[in-house]
Amino acid sequence: MLLYGIGLRTNKTKLMVVENCGQADNIVIDRKNIGIVADFCYAGSVGLISSNSSCDNEIKTRLGKASSVVARLYKIWSNKGLSMQTKVRLYEALVISSCCMVQTHDQ
Repeated sequence: MLLYGIGLRTNKTKLMVVENCGQADNIVIDRKNIGIVADFCYAGSVGLISSNSSCDNEIKTRLGKASSVVARLYKIWSNKGLSMQTKVRLYEALVISSCCMVQTHDQ
């Protein structure tokens, strides 16, 4: 469907009803029903956005990714040839960014 020069992919479009906002009626666009979901992964989001407005999944996912990065850097942490300053800069660049930065790639 093309509306005001913007294409809408009805096969990829979903509807999420946020808690306390009532029930969603059957939404139809171009004679196609729009599916209703409880959770979805928004562009740039690491975890799921849920209909109950909780960001628990997002936080758990980000912490899990940061923990994974720390574990993969074990050889660097135990390397006596690297200065503490270098290790701290790597920590800030790799661990903190994976926990706090919004991912922008397509998921």
